[in-house]
Amino acid sequence: IGLMPSAKYVNQFCSISRSSNLYIFSDGVYEFYQPDQTMFSLEKLVDVLSNSTEQSRSLDDTFNTIQSCNCDREFPDDLS
Repeated sequence: IGLMPSAKYVNQFCSISRSSNLYIFSDGVYEFYQPDQTMFSLEKLVDVLSNSTEQSRSLDDTFNTIQSCNCDREFPDDLS
């Protein structure tokens, strides 16, 4: 996701508890304009993911929530 041949990457490790959810995504999932012409943001995405986890919503429901914030209904950037 978002890999570039010339970029330098560092291996790192972290522990994730069994009760946690791990979301891996590209910036295309939060870099879009909302109907009021403000940018959706990583912070707003984290809020949506947190609320979805608390409410035990499916990934499809979560994606639909994010997509409903997009004024174009199509994501302008790559979406992974």
